[in-house]
Amino acid sequence: MKRLYFAFWAIVFLFVCMPFALQAQNPIDAAAQLELTGRTLQPDGLRGEYLTFTMRNPRTYPGTERMIKVYVPKEYDGKQAACTAIMMDDIMYGLAQSIDTLIASGEMPVTIAVGVRPGRIYDNLPVSGSAAAQNPSASQNREVIRYNRSNEFDRCDGRFASFLAEEVLPAVSSFSTGDGLPILLSRSADDRMVLGASSGAIAAFTAAWFRPDLFSRVYSIIGTFVPMRGGDHYPGLIRKTEPQRLRIYLQDNDEDTWNPLFGSWYEYNLLMESALRFAGYELEHHWDKGGHNGRNGGAIMSEALRFLWKDYPSPVKKGKSGNATLNSIIDSSSVWTLVASNVPAGVFIKSAGGASCKDGAGMEATMRSVAKRRSVSNEESKLSGMQVNESGFALPQLLGVGEHGFDPYVAVYPGGKHRAIADVNSQWISNEVIAVGASGECSVGDGVRIGGAQADAMAPEGGLYRQEFYKLHTNGGQICFDTSGYLYCATEIGVQICDHNGRVRVILPAPCGSAVSSVGLVGNVLYVISGGDLYARKVQRSGLGNALSVSAPDSDGQG
Repeated sequence: MKRLYFAFWAIVFLFVCMPFALQAQNPIDAAAQLELTGRTLQPDGLRGEYLTFTMRNPRTYPGTERMIKVYVPKEYDGKQAACTAIMMDDIMYGLAQSIDTLIASGEMPVTIAVGVRPGRIYDNLPVSGSAAAQNPSASQNREVIRYNRSNEFDRCDGRFASFLAEEVLPAVSSFSTGDGLPILLSRSADDRMVLGASSGAIAAFTAAWFRPDLFSRVYSIIGTFVPMRGGDHYPGLIRKTEPQRLRIYLQDNDEDTWNPLFGSWYEYNLLMESALRFAGYELEHHWDKGGHNGRNGGAIMSEALRFLWKDYPSPVKKGKSGNATLNSIIDSSSVWTLVASNVPAGVFIKSAGGASCKDGAGMEATMRSVAKRRSVSNEESKLSGMQVNESGFALPQLLGVGEHGFDPYVAVYPGGKHRAIADVNSQWISNEVIAVGASGECSVGDGVRIGGAQADAMAPEGGLYRQEFYKLHTNGGQICFDTSGYLYCATEIGVQICDHNGRVRVILPAPCGSAVSSVGLVGNVLYVISGGDLYARKVQRSGLGNALSVSAPDSDGQG
């Protein structure tokens, strides 16, 4: 009976449990898999320890496989979280040696180096365990069917930064040193440096540019800021964007042209240096003789690290831009402040007298002071699930499309002569003249009329001479005007602000790197919804009340 009993459960395991066990081992179906592949104490005369591991099928880049190398210096004690230097491709160009030297001299904090190779996708599953031991060449002779380096490193968005922060660094922290110390890494942006060469350099800059809340120190060696995947746009964006808390070191060689198809690496690095200085960043650069190689960048590794970590632990400071328009808009004493979290999807911020041209009682009823909000429940706010903070900012009116005639994609210019209409999922915003009725007067819609004209000033079909007019750097969304006639647009890289002639002059980065889905200007407070949360900050411009109640601003001219 006992034999039959065990036989029965063995069959159950084979046919029921085993498929699930095999599925869990499948790197395509499972979450990222980590495998420690090596550990070396005091390599190449260093005082610390290298460990390497393989990461398979991470969430951000499914199906890819990559090696990650970690250098833990001797001074790390496993009690206090260490700083981090993340280098793209590998730990190379003397990074580990410089870390050892500068920690010993007190010029750099205890820092763990992490080398991140780009992902690859192979034509079959990895071979590991006993199968690998029996046939070592089986896992080495797989064919690469897709290289992911350019897609990961040259791409100019926040994806790779999120990969580093949410997958790579937690993976590193899941291991321990050879003598059993847990690897503790600081989460502060001031304690994190990113660096690399060529495409690895632009990957480092992009990570910090899009997520300065995660990384604050950048070393770029022969950086690929060329027309490959949008890197050539950075100089223009840097000049328009509010400065962020970054310290940067640029290195390149005067004959650096890896591929003439994409232009001169050196010329684009010169443009980067000029733009960063204009924007007020803490910056050093070093131009050398030579072509597209990292030897010169490695030769000055210690010099670059000294600059990037100088005055530590003092935080990296934000500079003052030379962008006069930016400085006339921002309030340098105000930063993005969280007003409410868990904002429901599908609602938009209504500027005072914004697209529905309705202010007064309807608006006032929804504005609450901090003192009142302390006793307002989520049910009373009519936005179930939203958590209102004691931020010092009033809660603006939040509406869905069509409520009270509200259209977040239409904004009337001060004075009411023309309006802007966002072409959603496009980089263009159109402009058109507001139609005039037989009496020579127009209506602004939502029950507010001037004279007897019946045309709705908010209805696009009521306009004349429509043209694509405002050109954004990325696809746009909700729009609103300030009393100066500047147009604010919610976009994936923040709030883009256009002048009278349709040119983006200012970019205010989104809080915490998330796209801005809604923007509104109420008085002198700019509100955005970003990452599902509502933020506010004071600015030096004012939002419109009724667009027809103010005079048209002085023109910028044709400029």
